[in-house]
Amino acid sequence: MRMCRPPVILTALVFCAWAVPGARAVVDDAHSFALEAATVWVAEGVELRHDYERGRLPSGGSVEVSYQLFRGNEYWFFGGGSEDGVEITLTLLDSEGRELPAEMTQGHNSATLRFTPDRTMMVRVQLTGKLEGLAALDWAVVYGFRAIQRADRTDED
Repeated sequence: MRMCRPPVILTALVFCAWAVPGARAVVDDAHSFALEAATVWVAEGVELRHDYERGRLPSGGSVEVSYQLFRGNEYWFFGGGSEDGVEITLTLLDSEGRELPAEMTQGHNSATLRFTPDRTMMVRVQLTGKLEGLAALDWAVVYGFRAIQRADRTDED
């Protein structure tokens, strides 16, 4: 009775795992930087959505992502870029393309935008990523929300 040697089988399995494209892990740096920017707000009670938007854009270019926001919530948008030293900027636009007043801060390869709508509305978050000498970069936008307590808000709202 002939037995197959374990090292041959193990080598074949490792090769197959390496050769199959989906078998290798890929780190999404842009998503990681966006999540890193969110950590301080999650500790303050902001609930992050598990889904996120991502893509690739030319350095200096911008992309817009649409969201529906509801009155009675505070919203945070966290944008991240894949390359070290990239400058990420977030701008909030209404459905007509006008800039809305929102607090924006920049971090390491990321930016945070905070906004509290006075009514239910559709908005677009515009992400711009820029780094000298870079042709293109990966980007990601994650968002979260927190219900706010207002004196004029009742259970009937």
